[in-house]
Amino acid sequence: RLIAKIFVFFFIDSYMWFYLLAFFHIPFGRQIDAFVRDALGMHFDKPFQKRVWMGRLGQTIGAVMSITQWFLVFFVDAYFPYLLKMRLKAREKERLLNQCRPA
Repeated sequence: RLIAKIFVFFFIDSYMWFYLLAFFHIPFGRQIDAFVRDALGMHFDKPFQKRVWMGRLGQTIGAVMSITQWFLVFFVDAYFPYLLKMRLKAREKERLLNQCRPA
């Protein structure tokens, strides 16, 4: 169950906005803009243009994927071992302190 929960979390966190952009915002952009304008009173400086968003979709996905990939590799290689070591040291220190305390 935990693996499924982790997968769902990472999927939503990493890829859900791509799906929302591709299957929700681009096809229904004009209606979304009209709803936001009428219901929420927000006005955008540029109206929605499908051809502009379709052209940028591939570039956006590529840029975000490469930047995210670089960041994750950097984090996993550089900081994760350090953070794990610090946490293990703190846990060991607390265990030793608990052993030394009189009952």
